[in-house]
Amino acid sequence: MTVPEEPRGAAALLVDSRGRYLLHLRDANKRICDPGTWSITVGTATARSRRRDHFDAATDGPGDQPGTGFVFRARRWTGTPEVREPDRCVSWDWWPADALPEPVVPYARTAIEGIRAGRLYSEIGRE
Repeated sequence: MTVPEEPRGAAALLVDSRGRYLLHLRDANKRICDPGTWSITVGTATARSRRRDHFDAATDGPGDQPGTGFVFRARRWTGTPEVREPDRCVSWDWWPADALPEPVVPYARTAIEGIRAGRLYSEIGRE
């Protein structure tokens, strides 16, 4: 019997009642993806969300197969964001869409802009 893999490539975009987005600052540790940048939450738990709001397709280089990422906008949740992986995440902060910090991971910025514009699909190349 084959056990299905956990869903991958899913992110949660949390938006508070003031329209701000929750982003985390990645550690500048060179062993992690996109060190020293701001991003949205990514992980297998977010893939279990019931509503897909945005779809991104990205490739790593010429001739590569596209990787896909699904971004789910969450308007309700419980708990308070906290740093649980200090070797990967420095902090969590809420940002207005028109004043995002720099640098923001390109796919996160694309998802935020796409959702704000009402688009269900955006496509970017992996840098």
